Amino acid sequence: GKVRAKEKQRIITAEKLDAKMEDVLVKPGKKSAKPKTRIVLREVKADGNVTIRDPEQPVNINCQHLEAKIEPDGTLRFCHLEGTPNKWAKAVLQDFSLAGSDITMDLKTEQIEIPVPGEMQFVNSQDIDGRKLSNPTPIAINWAGFMKLTGGEKNQGTFLGNVKVKSKRTTLYSEKLLVDFENMDHVTKTRKKDTFWIFSRLLGKNREKTPSLKLPISQKRPSYIQAIPEKGKKIYVQNIDRENGRLISRTTLRGNELTIDFISHRLNVPGAGDLTIEDYHLPKKLKQKKNEPTMPLLKDPFGSDIRSGGPSQTAFSWNTGLLYLLDRKIAIFDGAVKMIHRSGLAVLAKQLGRPELKGKGKMRTAELSCDNLKVEFLRGAFGASGGINAGAAELKKVIATGSVHMQEYPRSVIAHDLMYDRSDNIIVVEGSQEDPAYLYEESDKNITTYSGPLILWDRQTDEIRAPGASITTTVR
Repeated sequence: GKVRAKEKQRIITAEKLDAKMEDVLVKPGKKSAKPKTRIVLREVKADGNVTIRDPEQPVNINCQHLEAKIEPDGTLRFCHLEGTPNKWAKAVLQDFSLAGSDITMDLKTEQIEIPVPGEMQFVNSQDIDGRKLSNPTPIAINWAGFMKLTGGEKNQGTFLGNVKVKSKRTTLYSEKLLVDFENMDHVTKTRKKDTFWIFSRLLGKNREKTPSLKLPISQKRPSYIQAIPEKGKKIYVQNIDRENGRLISRTTLRGNELTIDFISHRLNVPGAGDLTIEDYHLPKKLKQKKNEPTMPLLKDPFGSDIRSGGPSQTAFSWNTGLLYLLDRKIAIFDGAVKMIHRSGLAVLAKQLGRPELKGKGKMRTAELSCDNLKVEFLRGAFGASGGINAGAAELKKVIATGSVHMQEYPRSVIAHDLMYDRSDNIIVVEGSQEDPAYLYEESDKNITTYSGPLILWDRQTDEIRAPGASITTTVR
């Protein structure tokens, strides 16, 4: 009944507690040559609202059943915690927290197993999509199967069963998640006094709505992750930005598998996949409701001004793979690549709940298909240091090769190579004398065809220059 055991700074409370103690030798002081002994706790079994508070180790535990073993020096070594399906056991260690109805921990070797649904939380200065953050963010990993954390040289976590990884803005869904960690002791030395709220108290299904626990920046930082979907499904990564409760931007990545190497700053999606970037900022000409944001200075993937055209959606799909260089904001799509860009007020109709916008204004659509596409994002697309934000589909450079077909009415292009550089705002279409490039321009009355080894499309003036090309006009 309301048992309380105190040893140094450690306090254990429970409704029932069985303790095994033993004498240990204490080194004699300078004034006494006789060895002394003292009684220490070596094993504890406790039931009923069990808590352990030890700011020195540090350890903070809440559970319904506890079995623990303690080293002769007083260090908590082994713990087995049990909770209930509705009130999980919880363990807050030095820089991460764990929750589940069944937790086994060896705190010396960092061997941790949770063979039931559970959650792990830590604070990191890098987001789960690879972005470096100016302000550290809490990251939560939930699973429905089991979790195993192996410390030491392996330093790896395995999470299985409907895995969900969530930070403030980014969420990753997979069936299996492997995470390699690296120890970052120097991180906490520089900001060891800083602590950050995690998402909420860990109570299983009965979560509190507000955070109730602070953690420092984790000394363990993910160095490599591999996300594997359930058979027949895809992994799913999404970043969402809201302002005043309204969706402002959303980036969604899907694929057969996802790996992120945080050391070399590479994100890889082998096989087929798709990436969608949505921007729902309001255009300046649209009458805004109170507290709604204005449209930033944005351009579409090929440099056209979309400030007055409204929000936009840009989608990429591929068959062979995606390689994204996080630190350079460069994406390489391979295999039957397609890119579709749409902008206009109709894009915003559903998000604002204003169906009258569907028929208002002109909808711009640009499409590009090729064998291989290399793009450099201006502000970052997914996981870049610039983050995922409005206008992320703005491209600084584009290199499309192999069976290139671009269409933006009234013009379309067929060529072997297409390049775009934002600095001069010119689309360069290349072919050869034997295999010329083609640019078609349609009007109500005729179709003009440019055919030659080089065609230049100035996006600023909308002028076509085609040195050495043949130009023909066909009447409709």
